[in-house]
Amino acid sequence: MQTQKRLKSIEQQVYVKLKSVQAVTRGDTLVVGVSGGADSLALLHILLALSAKRFPLRLHVASLDHGLRGEAGAADVEFVRQTAEAWGLPVTTGRVDVGRLAEKHGVSIETAARNARYDFLAAAAREVGAKAIVVGHHADDQAETILMHLLRGAGVRGLSGMSACAAVPGHADLLLLRPLLGLPKSELQAYCDEHGLMPREDETNQDVDYTRNAVRYQVMPALKALNPQVVSAFQRFAEVASSEDAYVEHQFIHEVEPHLIYKAERVMVRRDVFQQWHPVLQRRALIHMTETVMQRGDTLSHERIQAAQTFAQNGAVGGRVLLPGKAQLRMDYEYLVMERLDALADESGYVLLPEGAEITIPCPGVVPIPATDWLLHVTPCTDASPPPDTLVLSLPKDAAILLRGRRAGDVFQPMIGGGHHKTLKRWMIDQKIPHALRERLPVLLVNGEVAAILNGQQWEISVPYVLRQSAQSCYMFSIEKFINSPM
Repeated sequence: MQTQKRLKSIEQQVYVKLKSVQAVTRGDTLVVGVSGGADSLALLHILLALSAKRFPLRLHVASLDHGLRGEAGAADVEFVRQTAEAWGLPVTTGRVDVGRLAEKHGVSIETAARNARYDFLAAAAREVGAKAIVVGHHADDQAETILMHLLRGAGVRGLSGMSACAAVPGHADLLLLRPLLGLPKSELQAYCDEHGLMPREDETNQDVDYTRNAVRYQVMPALKALNPQVVSAFQRFAEVASSEDAYVEHQFIHEVEPHLIYKAERVMVRRDVFQQWHPVLQRRALIHMTETVMQRGDTLSHERIQAAQTFAQNGAVGGRVLLPGKAQLRMDYEYLVMERLDALADESGYVLLPEGAEITIPCPGVVPIPATDWLLHVTPCTDASPPPDTLVLSLPKDAAILLRGRRAGDVFQPMIGGGHHKTLKRWMIDQKIPHALRERLPVLLVNGEVAAILNGQQWEISVPYVLRQSAQSCYMFSIEKFINSPM
């Protein structure tokens, strides 16, 4: 009798969890991630029972071989395939080389495996028209996740653990459901025993070289010796942390989000606005900004976010702090800019040269600026007035003309400022040109001397090259967008 009550209780908990997700309705297709272990096998059996009795669903099984265990991994997937077919369920299987993926993306084996697994499940869901993916994470997994986040120095969001309903990592259009989070592993093992299920055991689960397994087989047993109810304690802790995280997120959405400016590969916020926020919201903003641009799979430590927060408060203009996932936070005159290291320098109309570029300019001629869609036109002067934004230069005969980026020691005589000599570095600082752009603004040299600088789409001319009546030659320099003609 007690056994039957417990089994009904397990089914009831899963039923309530699924019903609470309003996006999932009767008759929907769900992809169920099954490894062949006790947790996922119990999950599939429970869902099949519920679908037959109370909550009709179309279940599609998906199982991935991570390529880490040779024949054993392939055998697990074959076991899942045979089980699904025996239970009358469609199944999708796959295999990836996680070791190669980890090396390719520069991430840990655990991270590469997690990413590959969710990519596989998402692909299966889209193939069969499923709106959600169901996985077998349980209460013990939740406790281990919180402990791992705590060891990493996570904030309240990390300490809230896994959510029973969230977006699939890397696939925001799909739901990830975890209806077993309230159940300890021992109950799921008992469920398998009582239903005659024979799950397979992954021997790498015993490998303490993997962080989670070290927590599972070394740290958690020690904690359970101190408090046999430690898993339940972690569950309560997660509930409190989740509630407080929801409050911070609410404040973030209303106070922070309206001030964030999104561009390709970067997120920006005014420095003065950022510095008015409470430190908790500053931290949440930096986490959000970093995760928006960072390479998938990398994680943020407390130390790196704290360093970014200190820099955002006290850093100098032109400074930067590096963050995981090929991200950086840099300080401009008015903005904090979070961006990918390989992001384009700007999208606000600047014409920029590739780093280290040197382009010989013919007179007359048309030259494409490498890695851009801009053309530089050089034409002899005419009697007509030059078009707007055109640079008109007085050039010596047979001048050698070069276009390149700024270099240390470059000087010129800007018209604004009385024609006094000034270093390009100082001029760019005075013009408040963002630090990240200064090495890539086009500098036009005539016989080795700076004659003009292209700032945005406006030319700043050096006094010696201003057109004079006695000039030996006169040329016009203009830029225009190159537009591909239809074939």
